[in-house]
Amino acid sequence: MKKRVVIVLIIVILVLIGFLYQTFAMSNTITEENDTYVVNVSDNTSIELPARTSKKVYYKLTNTNNGVVRYGIGYSGTNVDAKVYEDSVDSETGLIDYMENKFIKLKLINNGITSSTITLSTVLGYENGGDLIVPSGVTLVKNKVKLVNTLKNAESSVSATSNFLDTSLVRNTIETLTIANDNLVSVDALGSFDVSKNNDGTVMLWYTKGTGDNLYNVYIGAEGGKVYAPMGTYRYFSYLTNTVSMNFTYFDTSNTTYMGEMFKKSESVVNLDLSMFDTSKVTAMEQLFNGCTKLTSVDLSSFNTSRVSYMNYMFNGCSSLKGINLSSFDTSNVKDMKYMFANCTSLKSLDLSNFNTAKVTDMQRLFRYCTSLVGLNIGNFNTSNVTNMEEMFSHCESLTGLDLSTFNTSNVANMNGMFASCYKLTCIDLSSFNTSKITSMYHMFFDCNSLENIDLSNFDTSNVTSMNGMFVKCYALKELDLSNFNTSKATDMLNMFQYCTSLTKLNISSFDTSNVTNMNSMFSYNSKLTYIDMRNMTFGSNLLYANSMFYTVPNNATIYVKSNTEKTWLNTNYSSLTNVIAVS
Repeated sequence: MKKRVVIVLIIVILVLIGFLYQTFAMSNTITEENDTYVVNVSDNTSIELPARTSKKVYYKLTNTNNGVVRYGIGYSGTNVDAKVYEDSVDSETGLIDYMENKFIKLKLINNGITSSTITLSTVLGYENGGDLIVPSGVTLVKNKVKLVNTLKNAESSVSATSNFLDTSLVRNTIETLTIANDNLVSVDALGSFDVSKNNDGTVMLWYTKGTGDNLYNVYIGAEGGKVYAPMGTYRYFSYLTNTVSMNFTYFDTSNTTYMGEMFKKSESVVNLDLSMFDTSKVTAMEQLFNGCTKLTSVDLSSFNTSRVSYMNYMFNGCSSLKGINLSSFDTSNVKDMKYMFANCTSLKSLDLSNFNTAKVTDMQRLFRYCTSLVGLNIGNFNTSNVTNMEEMFSHCESLTGLDLSTFNTSNVANMNGMFASCYKLTCIDLSSFNTSKITSMYHMFFDCNSLENIDLSNFDTSNVTSMNGMFVKCYALKELDLSNFNTSKATDMLNMFQYCTSLTKLNISSFDTSNVTNMNSMFSYNSKLTYIDMRNMTFGSNLLYANSMFYTVPNNATIYVKSNTEKTWLNTNYSSLTNVIAVS
């Protein structure tokens, strides 16, 4: 039977390249005796031990400085506030059992709580060949130590912001990464390491000189021809900021279930061929390529996404990607698509006609800042379960038309900025929109400066509280009929129609403003607005702000108001208006 081996985390690779076995004590001291280390860690500092493969780690703390410390022991990479240890005659001893061999680098943190200077005298030990080395005087507890914030498994230690041997710098040394078809180290290798799970040589890593200073070509090869990925590949190849190419021909992902952030912020890679990836068991792909700013092509033709529930941020920030073929994607189980294509500023066309979105609940900022997008096929989107469409199309600056006539928005509560800054949008079909659950339409059509007409006659605004800036900078709008709007719950109409510079006629005859507190600049900078029907609006005690409400509106504009009460209010606060007519 072919022996299957699993590659340890890529962080191990990077750390090895960084000459892992150096000592990191500066002002502190480490004394090694076999696999035990005697460490003196001064107040408010931390120390890391050279990494070893081990299942168990033991420790003994001695504090004779008449003070209280907060200490933590575990995987390097995360700050740990684990326990409070008071000065005691008896030592604090413990055993951490990780149940399986881990390639770990221990970190001890000594955070002083009192004002006195404290030094922990500490013994830390690894296993050696499966037998735990117990130094004289150390008594071990039998159960696994439950630290409050024990450092997570190595998957969580690959963050570019972690303290794991200054990970971000080490990862920056990889120029190319290749999964080789065997474990035979090349003769020109500058160095090689055993990175197999059981430290048995079945998986080897070696590296050769790259094209620049401190850059390396890294190879990983396994006995039998394939390197098998584990169940979770969280950030496996993330933050490889100088890696220009990756070859995964012999990388087997058939057992992988989680691929979150797998290539995140690997911002130098241009092409990715993932046609050999088996993703049939994967349930999450969020942020898979997030921040791959130079990626121009990616082959996902083999992707089986039938089990995937999370695709949020999947291509976010892939600003060089001009096109992508997702025709094979099965999205029938996807729940979250927020930011999926956000900030794909070079993407020109996107055909998602095969997408099944019946289970999706979140589409906020789905296409945000797709500034070059001119073709978008989402005609088959099922949005019946979507609750959030905030800024869904915001800054789609090249789109000229959107047919959303099939959208079911009966469960959507948030449409803030949904079409904001769609500069070239001239037509939009919202005839199917059910807005009965919407509570905010803040900046919904903000800066749609090419939109000449919009039919909102079917809009139910009975639950909307904010219409702040809803039509700001709709420069091309000439007439707007909102006579069907129910604004009884609205409280904010700040800048609602500001800078609608072509608007000549506005029908808001149904507006109930009894609860509105802010009307500042509501109609300002509309020098062509000569007709306003606001016959149901009131300016009562709830109204706190109404400054510059009619700034630049022509003095002779015909304005219909409810009664002489409203007429008097306008004549008092905006005396330049000469053609205010009370309808009752």
